[in-house]
Amino acid sequence: MLAEAVDKKSQYSPQADEQMAHFYLEVAKRFFAAGDLARMEQAVELSTRVFGTKEAYNTLATRAQQRGEAARALKWWEQSLL
Repeated sequence: MLAEAVDKKSQYSPQADEQMAHFYLEVAKRFFAAGDLARMEQAVELSTRVFGTKEAYNTLATRAQQRGEAARALKWWEQSLL
């Protein structure tokens, strides 16, 4: 369901895209609270496809770093600086 909505983002205004991305981050927080890190990460990554935020990029970088994926972590951290 979340992935389907991402494909429709171009139908909305930039403000609506930003709100949609923040909704995805709220969903991610609920997955995190439930201990479902895979779904949390998926929701965060989807949020970046709608509207990238430093919070989302840093979360993805931290998760990649925790898995020992230094190159991927660096990619996300660099993205957070743009």
